[in-house]
Parts: sequence; C-alpha cells; structure tokens
Amino acid sequence: IYGPRILQALLSAYSDVCFYKWSGTRKWAIFCIASSWFWFYTGSRTLINTLECALTTIAISKFPWPGKGIGK
Repeated sequence: IYGPRILQALLSAYSDVCFYKWSGTRKWAIFCIASSWFWFYTGSRTLINTLECALTTIAISKFPWPGKGIGK
C-alpha cells in the first residue's frame, strides 16, 4: 500500500528538481513549486494525472531546446 505512494512522492520530488533546473535556477521557480497547494495535495497520490504531470515536466526539462547547447 505504501510502495506506490513513496514511488510517486519520489517521482514528484524529482520532477520539482527538474523544473527548478530547467527554469535556470531562478527564484520564481521556487515560488511556483512552494506555493502550489494543488501539487501538495495531489503530489504523493497515485493518480494517473499526477504521474503524467511529473513525467511531462521531466521530459520537458530533458528536451534539447534551441539555444540550450553545451557551454550556454
């Protein structure tokens, strides 16, 4: 019963870290993550929408955006 919840909480935490790094480690990113009551409420729940949101955030942060090359 607790295994899926712990896995989802870890995935959500990693998603938050990826969002922070993707934003260029700006202060507004911390504010968005810290003030989202909805994400606190659903982040550790084993819902498919929460999993989809976390995986999308991770994928967007890993996507090779133009201008995000080596040395920039």
